[in-house]
Amino acid sequence: MNEFGGGVAILFRESLTHKRIQLERHELAKAEPKFTVSNSDIDEMELLFSEHLEKQCNFYICGDFNIHMEDTNNTQIKKFQNLLKRLSLRELVNGPTRGKARLDLIITNDNDENTQHKVDSMINTRGVWTVKKQLIDNKAQKIDIDPDTLNNYYCSVSNESTLTPCPSKPPNFPFSSKSTFTFKPVDYKILISQFRKLKNSSKTQPDITGLSPLMLKLTIGSPNVISGILNIINKSLLESQFPENLKTSVITPIPKQNDATEPIHFRPVAAQPFLSLLIEKCAHNQIMTYLSEHNILYQGQFGFRPFHSCETAMIALIDSVHNQINLGNICILVSLDLSKAFDVLVREFLLEKLRWYGIDPKWFSAYLSYRSQVVKGANGKLSHVKFTIHGCPQGSVIGPLIFCVYVNDLPLLNPTSWLYKTGW
Repeated sequence: MNEFGGGVAILFRESLTHKRIQLERHELAKAEPKFTVSNSDIDEMELLFSEHLEKQCNFYICGDFNIHMEDTNNTQIKKFQNLLKRLSLRELVNGPTRGKARLDLIITNDNDENTQHKVDSMINTRGVWTVKKQLIDNKAQKIDIDPDTLNNYYCSVSNESTLTPCPSKPPNFPFSSKSTFTFKPVDYKILISQFRKLKNSSKTQPDITGLSPLMLKLTIGSPNVISGILNIINKSLLESQFPENLKTSVITPIPKQNDATEPIHFRPVAAQPFLSLLIEKCAHNQIMTYLSEHNILYQGQFGFRPFHSCETAMIALIDSVHNQINLGNICILVSLDLSKAFDVLVREFLLEKLRWYGIDPKWFSAYLSYRSQVVKGANGKLSHVKFTIHGCPQGSVIGPLIFCVYVNDLPLLNPTSWLYKTGW
């Protein structure tokens, strides 16, 4: 407590998963409510945030900051917002907390998009103060299982042998392969445009190659840097090559339940090298343009496509059901979930299907061959590298599009029925 009657208390249930971390003492310029922020305050906050980031765990900083975050024209507020962006931190409170002012903040390094939606929903129904008291880090559960054990388990799915012969083009295949696709060189403007569309470009933590997304973001305007990157991308696209050191995925196991002790209890979340994502983004842009111009993707494919979503799939489905009911027909809906769909994709089958659509598969063969992965365990310990023979990499830019092409001919098995496909 201080002479103005203010103070902070933290109350939590002993059953909640948490850990105590030791931090240095930080003091702002004044103790009384200020309703503004000074340069010295921003410098002190940067030290505080950086100290939290060094602990390498997800955190939430909740409190009455007493600064008007809604005043986006204020120079000091802009500096504070730039600080958060530079450190890859997010402010989860979007609306006013007192009157029209947004003075109470929740700042976190948790970049899970679901967190924002959950917090928004909680704030709308319970209020910002209740949310502050209820926020906990559900991902802080200790992982006691050996990362090599997890990697062996995850790879066992992708390395199962298949005796299914390579498929032949269906006799009712509607696309004529007179049109062909080959990659075109990428120029400076396209590279910058695609780079800006990448998520997490302000992330400070380096990937498995040692490259930090923020490092590339701050230097990509340099002529030497951008010419080097353009050379890598164009060499990849035009010569059908893909750098071997960009083919390793880093998998973070996320517990599905509180008492996770077996490999099946952990959900694998894969991350790809950032430069790999940039190459894929440039490739994806050209391939999607080709598929769209020639109407190759099945019209019932609502997943992983621009201007398509679960909502548009539901609208189309309901409209189709209504039309059939009006015609006096009986409608039967079968809903299926494909388990480990990306992991069991047979790469040779994909390359053959690409040929059906007039797409040269050489680049895809280079991209998918000799893929490897490691699992990040407790304290950042990495497992041994293991290679996979099936599947397309999760957490990638082009993986979802690859899967769309892979299953695109599925509706031809029963042309009289409609198949609605959404993202998994």
